[in-house]
Amino acid sequence: MSVLHSFLGSTEAQHAGMYEEQRKELIELWNSTEKGGPDEYRQLEARIYRIGNQQSQRHLCTEFCLNHPVWATEKNMVGSIMDVFVNSHTRDFHICSGVHCGGEHVCSDGASTCTISGLQFTEQKWINSFKLNHEYHRTSCSTVRVETALLKDIAKDLIEKFLFSKERMQAEKKRLFDSRKEIQKEWLKEKRQMDRAGQRINAIDFITKSYYLKRKRIPKTYSMPPKETQGIIFEFYTHKICNIVMKLKTLTAFKGDTTSRPFICAILYIMRRGLTINDIAIVPKDYYLHSSLPECNQLDLFGVSKTHFTQNKTMISTALRDSILNGTNPHRLLVTSLD
Repeated sequence: MSVLHSFLGSTEAQHAGMYEEQRKELIELWNSTEKGGPDEYRQLEARIYRIGNQQSQRHLCTEFCLNHPVWATEKNMVGSIMDVFVNSHTRDFHICSGVHCGGEHVCSDGASTCTISGLQFTEQKWINSFKLNHEYHRTSCSTVRVETALLKDIAKDLIEKFLFSKERMQAEKKRLFDSRKEIQKEWLKEKRQMDRAGQRINAIDFITKSYYLKRKRIPKTYSMPPKETQGIIFEFYTHKICNIVMKLKTLTAFKGDTTSRPFICAILYIMRRGLTINDIAIVPKDYYLHSSLPECNQLDLFGVSKTHFTQNKTMISTALRDSILNGTNPHRLLVTSLD
């Protein structure tokens, strides 16, 4: 990680510019060093080492390298150049960066192969409304507005806040505090009644009633899974939310904002309970969310407006129902874990 942070304060554009400069330096070095060779293209590889922003703190290591600095080790390698191909006989070079690299390409099975480098590329196919990767494309202009990244970021942030955040831990502590307060209140009430009746207090009976009251208020024990498990949960549910949004946009007349927090929250709680229309589980009940998501009356603690949440939940359910009433095959609206 320290290697990545050695690019002190530089932006992605600066990184790209540095890569272009070093690739140009590599080609110039090859031109000045190698004289003659076979009439065929070969890959010209280079490794980029860096420990700071000064010129003396950078090193481009190639097959022509003679003075390799001692600090240029694997730990300080920040990148490599693998897209340059040269012909020592004709003195030509080719930069293979994609399907539009300038070389002749052979296409088969949805992949495009460069005949110079042998590298293979795939090109995504656009549709007019919603891509498979959920990127919205307006064909009437050159603007491409990618909704996937924003949708996934908001969904991940919301899932993390609901399940693994400090807010969730505080909400669980508050539930525990409220249940203890209620138990104490019940104890005092029953103690006064027994004192008036002149009866002896039964401690075992008190403990049993307290246990059942706590289990009623807090039926589940909150536990934090490891980071690897959290990553799997984020990936699974963000992908499933994107599938639901794609079906709403392409198969229903839903016109709401699909990147708002109340909307994504509404989808999560629909998944938690499930949505069945005409005996078909359009959104199957998710038992993990059913046991893990906080109660709806706690949404204010997580910064989600309950009013907007209810509106979005109603709009989603109505859009799916109206789509089926208008003739859409309900099986096309199914959202499964295998989508």
